[in-house]
Amino acid sequence: MRKNVKRIIIWILISLVAQVSVLFYAENFIFTDAASKAKFKKVEEKKEKIADIAINIPEDAKYVSMSYNGKYLSYLQDNVMTIITTMDGTKKTLECEGKEPYYKWLNDRNRMIIGEQKGGGNIALSYYDVSRDEKEKYNEISTGDSKAKLTDIEASTLTQVTYAKITFSQTRSSIYRIGINNDLTRMRLKTSRIGDYITLNREDILLYQDSINGTLYLNEGKTLSVKGQSGKSTILGIDSEDNIYIGYGNDEKVKTVYCGNIKENTASWKKYDLEELTSPKYINISKDGDVFVNDNLKGKIINLKNNNAVTYEGTFLDFYKNAAATINEGKLKHVELK
Repeated sequence: MRKNVKRIIIWILISLVAQVSVLFYAENFIFTDAASKAKFKKVEEKKEKIADIAINIPEDAKYVSMSYNGKYLSYLQDNVMTIITTMDGTKKTLECEGKEPYYKWLNDRNRMIIGEQKGGGNIALSYYDVSRDEKEKYNEISTGDSKAKLTDIEASTLTQVTYAKITFSQTRSSIYRIGINNDLTRMRLKTSRIGDYITLNREDILLYQDSINGTLYLNEGKTLSVKGQSGKSTILGIDSEDNIYIGYGNDEKVKTVYCGNIKENTASWKKYDLEELTSPKYINISKDGDVFVNDNLKGKIINLKNNNAVTYEGTFLDFYKNAAATINEGKLKHVELK
């Protein structure tokens, strides 16, 4: 019996030694050699090219905006959404229900979220995939207030969380959170005077602003303040690394931009100074952390990160991925930003 046990142990040891030897050889000779010969190809996202298409945007159009990569231009007129493919000028329309519908493009794909008022303070939220021409309702917010309307949407496709701002009056708003399982929650916030707000890309963290005094709050109730700044703040945007960009100035315009991670001391945040007071709508934060500032009067867009500037002719329309759209002599133009 003991001899049999001894033989079994010996064979187990021999087997283990053999396996370790093979793995050692494979790791240090076979895989190393293969890895040294392997070639990796970086897959670049195809960049959409805007054609010089003739375009006529009605004067009463609302929410004129480009999709994240510039493939589509859209606007609302009355209850009809018009979507134009910028590569060839083809046009499609989408009828929206209720009064004062609202929409916003997602920041990394050609999909949008549409809010439609159903009456009685109910607001239906739907995804619309433009490429597939598919609209799908995914939630409905019941406020019980007939004056309620959807005025902003912030969403992260990484956390799959959406924050919808519902406005009841000039001084009273609420934010509703829609989670990954489509669960709906009315946020308990420090103020009902909600102005700007934004959500992080990688974490379910909300940053929002008191529209009257400019105080910044995080969703757990903490305040966020930039050291040395006491004026009214403006939330300008966020980059792919979850750095927040905050503007300071006066008269609802921005003269200085600070950026950094909310988990870091704001004393270490980067600072950018603008040449002159600028409306936040003319400031764009790219995923790469570029700070693009449009000067309408000079027809110039400058990148504060590297001081590169480009000029354009015509009327500025909107920013999109590392570019801007303009209209010149009735034609849609593409302005490359660096």
